Amino acid sequence: MWPLPQLTIGCHRAKVNVDDGFLNLMTQDGTAKDDVKIPESELGKQIQVDFEEGKDLMVTIISAMGEEQAISCVYVPVALVLVLTTLSLNSVKEAPKGS
Repeated sequence: MWPLPQLTIGCHRAKVNVDDGFLNLMTQDGTAKDDVKIPESELGKQIQVDFEEGKDLMVTIISAMGEEQAISCVYVPVALVLVLTTLSLNSVKEAPKGS
């Protein structure tokens, strides 16, 4: 029996700065992530258009076998982004020791 690859799905706030075909994302702990390529699909085109319109986005990234790919993107109003970021950062700070 072959081992199954580990699959990870994460949502990242996209301080989407499209730079040479890559997304500049912010992880849930507030660190920058800039190594995910823009998909060569309708999704990639929509990300580019939304970026040019100045929208804040939430991008879902799937990771498996050392590869990462953006699989969805939604517009998130700025007020909601601030609430989600605050909740995310607070949950990281308040995580119990040993977890």
